[in-house]
Amino acid sequence: MGRFAATGLTYNDIVKAQQSVDPAALDSLFATYGRDKVIEVAEAGPEPPTFMQRMKAGFASDPLSEAQIYQEQGIPASVTPDGKTVTYKTPQGQALADPEGFDFPGDVADLAGEAPATILSILGGLAGGGPITGGAGAVVGGMAGDAIRQKIAQGVGSKRDYDLGQTGVEGAFSLLGEAGGAVASKALKGPLREGVQAPGFQELSKHVERFDVDQGTNLAGTAPLEATVSGDAAPAFAQRLREDDLFGADIRDKVDIPFREEIANAMDKIGQWLPGAGPTAARRSREETGNLLRKAVTSTQKQRRGTVGDLYKAFDEVNDPNVLPDMTATRDAVGEIMSHNIMQRQKSGTAGRAALESALEEASTIDNYKTLQVVRQGIFDEANMAKSDPTKMSKGVQAQFEKLYAALKVDENAFLEAGGGTGSEVARQRGGDAMQYAREMFTADESRFVRRILGNEEKATNIADMLRNATPEEVKALRKVVGMGSTDIMQEGAQEGVLEATEEGATAWAALQLEVFKDLRQAAQTTPGQLRQRMVGPERGGPELISGQKLQTALGKFKEGSLEEIFGPAVTNDLQRFASLVKDLTITESTLANFSGTARASNSSFNDLKEIFMPGGNASIAMARIISRSLTGRIGTWGLTSQTGKRLLRGEGRFQNLAPATALETLGRLGGQVGAREYGRDPLMGRK
Repeated sequence: MGRFAATGLTYNDIVKAQQSVDPAALDSLFATYGRDKVIEVAEAGPEPPTFMQRMKAGFASDPLSEAQIYQEQGIPASVTPDGKTVTYKTPQGQALADPEGFDFPGDVADLAGEAPATILSILGGLAGGGPITGGAGAVVGGMAGDAIRQKIAQGVGSKRDYDLGQTGVEGAFSLLGEAGGAVASKALKGPLREGVQAPGFQELSKHVERFDVDQGTNLAGTAPLEATVSGDAAPAFAQRLREDDLFGADIRDKVDIPFREEIANAMDKIGQWLPGAGPTAARRSREETGNLLRKAVTSTQKQRRGTVGDLYKAFDEVNDPNVLPDMTATRDAVGEIMSHNIMQRQKSGTAGRAALESALEEASTIDNYKTLQVVRQGIFDEANMAKSDPTKMSKGVQAQFEKLYAALKVDENAFLEAGGGTGSEVARQRGGDAMQYAREMFTADESRFVRRILGNEEKATNIADMLRNATPEEVKALRKVVGMGSTDIMQEGAQEGVLEATEEGATAWAALQLEVFKDLRQAAQTTPGQLRQRMVGPERGGPELISGQKLQTALGKFKEGSLEEIFGPAVTNDLQRFASLVKDLTITESTLANFSGTARASNSSFNDLKEIFMPGGNASIAMARIISRSLTGRIGTWGLTSQTGKRLLRGEGRFQNLAPATALETLGRLGGQVGAREYGRDPLMGRK
C-alpha cells in the first residue's frame, strides 16, 4: 500500500499505464481518479520499496539481480556505474533502494535471502551428528538453501541464470559456520551438562526438593539455572544477559525477583512453626517482650511457691515433725565455719558476721524437723537480702552463709528421702516429690545468668542479644524460671522435669522465640552490591535480600546447643538447612564481578549502532549482528526464565535423548552460521 492508498492510485499504476501498448490506459486513470490526482501522484514520484518488495529483493545474489527484481515489481530501479549500489528513479533524481544508516524494517527484510541457506545448514549439521558428517550435512544444507534462494530470486524477477559457483561458495560458508557452531555448541553445552552431572549439585538438588516438600516452598522451581549447576559457563552467560538493556529486565522480573521473594517466603514459613507467630507478635517490640518475660517470672514463681508449699504440707501430713533429722552435714559445716579465719577478723571483711554468728548458733540448736525448716528458710532469706544489697555482707561472710545453707539443705533432703520420722512408703514418696520440686526450682532461680538478665530491665529488653553468649544450661534455666517447660512445640504445655509450664510462661517464651527469630532474619539481610543491584532492580521494590552466608554466621554466634534450647530441635534444624541451601543457591557478589561484561556489551552495541547510523557504515552487517545477538538473547532468556528452558539447558528435556538436536546445539550453530555469513558479506571478501 502506498501514500495514496486511500484513493487506490499508486505511482506504479501510472508507470504501467505509460508503458502500456494500450493508448487508452492513461486516459482510463484520468477518468477514474481525475487528471489532477494523477498528475499529483506522478510528480510525487515512487515511494521507497515496501517491506515485501525489499524482502523479495533480498533473495538476489548481486546488485543487478536486485534491480531486476525491483523492476518486476514496477520500481524503476537500476545499478550505479560501479556496479555496487541499486537506485531507483524519482522526479527529483536517483534514490537509494537501501537508504544509508538504520532503516527498520527494511534492513530486516534485506536478510530474507540468507534464511534458506542458514536454516538448512543448521538442520544439515544437526542431522549429520558427528564432526565429519555434521560438516557434510551443513554443506549440503547450505548448497540446497542457496539453490532455493536462486530459484526464488528467478521467480520474483531476477534474470540471472543459475550460478553453480555461488552455490559452491555458499557451501564453503556453511562448512565454516558449522565449524564455528560446533565450537560454540560445545562451549555452551559441555560445562552445563558436566555441571548438572556433578555429584555435589545433584545432592544439592535433592536437599532443595526435600526442603520444599517439608516447608511448602518452591525454591527448586524459582532458583536460577546458574545456581543449580556447577562451573562458570552458566553464571557467565546469565550475567551477560542480566546486564543487557534488552533482556536484563526480563530476567530480573522472571528469575531474580521471584527467587528473592521465595527465599524470604521460605524463611517466614520457618518462623510460622513457632507457636507465637502472627501479625500481633510481628509488631511486638523488644521492650514488650522483656516485660512479658519479667511478668511471667513473677507469676510463675508465685505459682510454684504455692506448689512447693502444698508438697511440703502433703509430706507434713504423714510425718512426725518432732523427730530430729540426722544433722551430720550441718554440724560439720558449723565446725568448718567456726574455724575459718573470717571468724578471727577484727573489722575488715566482717560485714554481716553478726548475722552469721546468730545463724551458726541457731543451726547448732536445731532439735527437730520443724526447727530445721525454719532455720534453713531464715538463712536463705538473709543470704538473698545480702545479694540485693552487697554493702550488708562481705563476700567472705556470704560464702559461709551459703555453705551453712547447703549443709542444712543436705540434711533436710536426706530426711525427706528417708520418709521423715515415720519412714513409710507414702512419706518417702511425698518427701521425694517435695525435695525434687524444691531443688529444681531453687537451681533455676539461683542461676547467675537468669538473675543477671531478669534483675535488670535494660538487659531483659535486650535478652535476644544476651542469649548469643548463653550456654545451653543457662538457656534451660531461663526457660524453667519463665515457666515454659519443654521446647517441644508440638506438645502444648509440655513440661520438663517436675516444673510445670505456665500459661504466662509459654506466652512469654513464644515472644522470646520470635524476638530471636526476628534478630536472625535481620542479621541475614544483606545490602546488594552494585552488580546485584542491577540484578534485582532495587527500584522495583519487593522483599529484602537474604544471605545464606550471613544467616549461617548469625546462627554460628550462638553456643552449641543453645538454639535447640531456645527453638527446639525441629526449628533449629530448619534454620540451619535453610541457611546452607540459600548459601549454595546464591551466586556471590565476587562471582558476579568475574563475569561482569557491561562495558564490553555496551561497547559492542554502541559499535553496531555507529555502523548503522553513521555515514560509511555497513548497516546490513551491523543489523545481522544485532539480529544474531537478539536471537541469542531471546533464546537464552527463554532458557533461563522458563521451566522448560531450564530442563532443556540442563539436558533434562523429554526429547533430549531422541536426537542429537538440543537447544544449546541449535543456538551454537545459529551463531556460527550467522557469523560465517557476516564474514562472507564483508566487502573485503568481494561480496555485497
